[in-house]
Amino acid sequence: MSANRPGRYLTQTSSSYMFQIRLPSTLDPQRPLIRISLRTQRLAEARWLTDTLAVRARLLFSAAISQAWRTGTNPLARPEAEPIEVGIEAGAPIAAEIKNRLKDDLALIAAGQPLPACDTGEKPLSLLQPDLEERIKLAAQLAVDAFLMEAAERVKQKANGKLAEVCPPDLREKLYQSGAASAVPPDKSAERRPGKKRGAAFSQGGHMPPPDPDGLLGDTVPAYLQDRSAVLRKRSKLPRFSMIAADYLRLRAMVTPGNMKDVQSASSRISVFLDLIGDHPVDRYEPADLQAFILLMADWPARASLRKAGSASQVLEEARRLGYRPLAEKSVKDGYVAAVRAAMRSGMTSHSYRDPFQDVSLRYPSSLAPSRQTGSLSAKQLTTLFRIGTGTGHMDAAMLPLLAHLTGRRLSALIYLRGIDIVEKFDNVWVAQPTSIVEIEGRARRVPLKTKASLSFFVLHEFFHRIGFIDWALSRGDQFLFPDLTRLADPSKSASQYMQRLFRKAGIEAGCGEVFHSLRAGCIDTLRDHDISMRDCKLQVGHSIGTDEHGRYGAKAQRR
Repeated sequence: MSANRPGRYLTQTSSSYMFQIRLPSTLDPQRPLIRISLRTQRLAEARWLTDTLAVRARLLFSAAISQAWRTGTNPLARPEAEPIEVGIEAGAPIAAEIKNRLKDDLALIAAGQPLPACDTGEKPLSLLQPDLEERIKLAAQLAVDAFLMEAAERVKQKANGKLAEVCPPDLREKLYQSGAASAVPPDKSAERRPGKKRGAAFSQGGHMPPPDPDGLLGDTVPAYLQDRSAVLRKRSKLPRFSMIAADYLRLRAMVTPGNMKDVQSASSRISVFLDLIGDHPVDRYEPADLQAFILLMADWPARASLRKAGSASQVLEEARRLGYRPLAEKSVKDGYVAAVRAAMRSGMTSHSYRDPFQDVSLRYPSSLAPSRQTGSLSAKQLTTLFRIGTGTGHMDAAMLPLLAHLTGRRLSALIYLRGIDIVEKFDNVWVAQPTSIVEIEGRARRVPLKTKASLSFFVLHEFFHRIGFIDWALSRGDQFLFPDLTRLADPSKSASQYMQRLFRKAGIEAGCGEVFHSLRAGCIDTLRDHDISMRDCKLQVGHSIGTDEHGRYGAKAQRR
């Protein structure tokens, strides 16, 4: 038997198995389908129960046919009986009665009792006795299934009644003749394709299909709303995504040994994807998997301390129940989705498979907060900030805001400047040349620059020479200009915290997007106002000079 097919008379939903069998045409020409939920987690046990119920159903069919012909109550024996009458007035009661008998037999199996003999006089079936815990679980699940199926039948009957009220008589007759309004619509493909899932929604309870109170939209659920961890997929000889991701993270740690924090963040984000979507062969993922992951991340809590409640599914359930504030859209897009995509692409060369997430149109939920725009500082705010910074008596508080305002460089590139990094590039034109590796207390440390373009030198305003800052910096030699920050465990993080405190002292709150990065934005605005060319502006602030082939040609640094 194929590993991808549960077995004959057995089909799989999102979280359970179902026994299914059709009535013989002798009892009903429409052959309605009898389906009973097994709600078991092990395929072997589901097959064992299915084989037992199939034998029992065949015996019940034979007994029903014999009794009907013996008593003359079979409606098929009446030549004046119409097919629609046979299907509704005769077939449905017979199917319902046999289904109830099979459910009773299944309950007896769960309780460990022998099955009663059928009317044909056969002996009770000898069954293997499951352990007590499994019998109790199965009995409870059967009781819940019976309640849900009865409720679904009542909703379907109510929908059929509404349909009959709004439809004209001629259209209603056509619908009944076509079987669209029958209480138990036949599913001719269910038994033929037991592994085909008919739109199972997320078992986590997060995303459900759109409301359809009248039942007119059908039962089709989009692929991105299904439980992607339980979707049946074709067999593959390629490794699973977890192995590809492990190789990607290992290689990334070797290439950037000083940036293990980013590697750990990528590892945790990929683990969330594997927990929610499942660990499948790397060539068996679909675009719906990534869209489903994004929809689930709409409830992922923004605070890291709230993500330690257990598995990713448990964290989501807790977040929905308590209404935690979710992540921002940029965090989901540039953090979680980007990490999954990078890991997925990393094994394409070694294992020759296509990227399932390439050129995929994705939709992000509106509950994810959009990125807050950075606002420039006014002249009054800048004056207050510089006055309070110089009043502290610390070099970092006095000079870092001024350097960011006049150079447009990021904070992480400024705090690692040394005296030897400042040189006179042209006559009376002083520049600072960042470096990617520095030595701190005898050990090499990588400077956390965002891009390679950040390594280009940038021009220092003549104001720095006028106030004596350049002469002082040259006197420092190979020592850092801000040694109090570089001695800390994480200089970039600590410097950002110190600058936030300085901004609050100056009365500048981050609620309006006025943060230290606003100084960089203000410098770019100033360069635009002075009609500096776009290329020179990008080189000054450390942006890439172009993504097209033409833009990469020409000077790679500022000209005289």
